[in-house]
Amino acid sequence: MSPIRLLLVLAVTVFTTEALVMFALDFLLPPMPALYANSLDAALLVTLVFPVFYLQVFRPMQRNIRELSELEQARRANEASLRAMMDNSPYRVWLKDTAGRFLAVNGQFAKACGMATPEELIGKTNRDILSEEQAEKYSAEELVVMTLHKQKYSEEYVLDHGKARWFGTFRTPIIEGAGKIIGTTGFSRDITERKDAEAQLRLTAKIFESSHDAITITDIEGTIISINPAFSRITGYSAEEVVGRNPRILNSGKQGKEFYVEMWRCILQNGYWSGEVWNRGKDGGAYAGRLTISALRDETDKVTHYIGVTSDITEYKTAQERIRNLAYFDQLTDLPNRSLLRDRVNQLILASQRDKRGFAVVFIDLDNFKNVNDSLGHYAGDQLLQMVAIRLRDSVREMDTVSRLGGDEFVVVLPEVSIEDAHQVARKIIGQVASSYLIKERYMTVTASLGISMYPADAQDLDSLLKHADTALYRAKGKGKNDYVFFTEEMNAAAYERMRLENDLRRALLNEELLLYYQPQIDLASGKMIGMEALLRWPHRELGMIPPDRFIPIAEESGLIIELGEWVMHEACRQNRQWQLAGLPAIPVSVNVSAQQLKNNSLFDTVERVLRHTRLDARYLELELTEHAVMDEVQASIEMMKKVCAIGVKFSIDDFGTGYSSFSHLKYLPLNMVKIDQSFVRDMPSKSDDREIASAIIQLAHSLRLKVVAEGVETSAQMEILLEQGCDSAQGYFFSKPLPTQELEVFLRAAQTV
Repeated sequence: MSPIRLLLVLAVTVFTTEALVMFALDFLLPPMPALYANSLDAALLVTLVFPVFYLQVFRPMQRNIRELSELEQARRANEASLRAMMDNSPYRVWLKDTAGRFLAVNGQFAKACGMATPEELIGKTNRDILSEEQAEKYSAEELVVMTLHKQKYSEEYVLDHGKARWFGTFRTPIIEGAGKIIGTTGFSRDITERKDAEAQLRLTAKIFESSHDAITITDIEGTIISINPAFSRITGYSAEEVVGRNPRILNSGKQGKEFYVEMWRCILQNGYWSGEVWNRGKDGGAYAGRLTISALRDETDKVTHYIGVTSDITEYKTAQERIRNLAYFDQLTDLPNRSLLRDRVNQLILASQRDKRGFAVVFIDLDNFKNVNDSLGHYAGDQLLQMVAIRLRDSVREMDTVSRLGGDEFVVVLPEVSIEDAHQVARKIIGQVASSYLIKERYMTVTASLGISMYPADAQDLDSLLKHADTALYRAKGKGKNDYVFFTEEMNAAAYERMRLENDLRRALLNEELLLYYQPQIDLASGKMIGMEALLRWPHRELGMIPPDRFIPIAEESGLIIELGEWVMHEACRQNRQWQLAGLPAIPVSVNVSAQQLKNNSLFDTVERVLRHTRLDARYLELELTEHAVMDEVQASIEMMKKVCAIGVKFSIDDFGTGYSSFSHLKYLPLNMVKIDQSFVRDMPSKSDDREIASAIIQLAHSLRLKVVAEGVETSAQMEILLEQGCDSAQGYFFSKPLPTQELEVFLRAAQTV
C-alpha cells in the first residue's frame, strides 16, 4: 500500500473511532464543560493515534527500513564479492553501460591501460584510453554483442608494454530479466603461451609429416599407432599395413636377440636408446638406419608411448664402406694396402707376444715388370698385376694376408709359420707367379724376387720387418732374380753401409768433394789423341778412393744420379773449355748419361744450361748412353736424343753388345759412335768368338756410318786385332789409365807436340 493511502486509512480509522467514543460518552455521562470535553477528546485522539500509528505505520516502516538495510548490506557484499572476484582475476575484466562508459574494471585492466587505480577509468570510454582505430574496432564489437544478444570471442596480436603478445577476449551482453540490454561485460586474457604451444604443435605436426626420417609412435605394448609419410617411403609399408602391428616386422635378422635385449634394457633404464640397425623393407631389401627410441611420459612421469626415429643411412654406409675400401684396400687388385697391412701386423704382433708364436713377412717384387708396361702399355701392366694378385692369394692360406704396397711390390704376411714353412711358401709363390699369363691375346712370363724377414728374430715392428725383407729382396735381385732370400744380420750391416754411403755421397756432392778423371781416346791409325772420357771419382775422407761401381748404383737407386750427372757434365765441360782457353788441343769430352737422366725429360734443358754456363762449343761434348738406358723407352729416347743432337751434341752407345734388341733399334738412333764393351776385347787374342763379335759390331757400325771405339785395350795384341778389323779408335791402360786433371793436362801437351 502506498504511503498516502496508508495515511488516509489511518486518519479515517482514528477519527471514526474517536467520534464513536465521544458519542458514547455524551450519551452515558452528563454534560461536561467544554474545557474537559476538549481535553478528553484530545487525550482520546492521542490514545487512539499512537497505537494505530505504531501498529500501522511505525512497525511496518521499521521493518521496511531493516529490510532495506539488509538489502544494502547484501548489495554491498555482492559488490565487494564482485570487486574481489574482478581484482583477483588473472584476466582483464570490465563492465560498461550501453553508451560504452566503464562502470567497473579490475586492477589488471587498469594496469594494462596505464592507470594507477580502477576508479580512474569509471565513466570513461574507449576513445579516452585507446587509439582511434582500436576504439572504433572495440566499440563495433560491443555493438555487435548488444545487437545480437550473443557472446563474442576474438583473438588478436597486440603490442603490450612493448612486447608483442596474443590476447583472447570474451564480450557478453548484460541483460535484465525483461530482456533489456543494460550494458556489456567482458574479460581479456593473455594466450601467448597457448598460441606458442599451438604453433609448436603445428610445427611438430609439420615436422612429423615432412620429416625425411621415418617416425614411428607405439603404445607401451610396442604396437604401432602412427607413422609418418617418410616411414612409408623408406620401408614401403603404408599406414594401413603397419598400424596395430609390432615394429619387429622390419627385423632383417642381421641383429641377434642379444642386440634387442640390450636395446630394451637401455630404454627401460634410461628412457632412451640410439644406434645403428639393419631393417628390411616390404620388398625384402635390407637398409641401414640410425634409430633413436625415446620414451614419452605423462605429468605423473608414467611412460605412455615410445617414439622411434629412423634415418636411412644406407647411402652413408655404402659411402663409408667405399671410403674404407679407399683407405684400406688397393683399388686395382682389391688387396689390403699399407694401412690395413699395418693394422693387421700390429694385431698379429700383440697376438704373437701373447702366444709366443712368430710370423714371416715376405716382400715380393716382379722382375722386369717395366718391360711389360713399355711394350704392351699400362693397361696390360694393370691386368698382369691383377692376375698376380689372384695367384698370390691362391698360394697362401685364408688366414694369411696378401697386400699390395704399390707398383709391382707385394707383401705377404704368414702367421704362425717356421722358417721351413716360409721356405715352402716362397717356393710356391715363385712357381705360381712364373707361370705364363694370357694378356692381349699373347702369352707372357714374368718372374718374382722375394725377400723374407721373421718375427721376432729379425725385428719387432712392421717398418723394421719390411725394411729387412726389402734388404733381402735386394739381395735376391742381385743373385739373378726369380729367387728368394732370408734376411740376415750381415745384410743389415750392408744396408747400413749403403745408407751411410748415400748420405756421405750427398754431402760430398754438396761440398764439391768429388773429382773427375779423364781417360784418353786414341785414333788407332794415327796414334793421335782424338777424345777423352770423363770418369767420376770419389775420394772419401775415411774410406779412401771409392770406385764408381760401388757408389753409382746407390746414386741411381736414391735418385741422386740426376744431380750427380749434371755436376759431372758441368765440370767436364768447364774443364774442357779451360784447357782450350789455355791453348791445349780442342777435342771432345765424353760424359756418361744414366737411364734416369734420359727418362727425366730434362736432359735437353740440362745440356743447354751446362753449355751456356761453361761457354763450351756443343761439338766438343759427347754423351754416352748404355743400351739399357736407350731400350727402356725407345721412342721417347729417340725423340730426346734428336732434340739434343739438334744443338750439336753427339751421342755414343756404351758397352755395345751386352744389351738386347741392339741391332734392330740401332739404325733409328741418332748416334755418332759405338763403343765395344771391354768384355769382348779382353779375350780377343784367345777366343775367336769374341773376335767375331767385335768384327760384327765394327762392320755393322761402319755400314751405318758410325765410328767405333774399343774399351779396355790393355795389350798390343788386342790393339793389333782391332786395327786389323778396322776399329777406328780405342781407350785403355795400353794407352793410358784414367788421369786426374793435372796429369791429363800434361798428356794433352805431349800429344800437342806429336
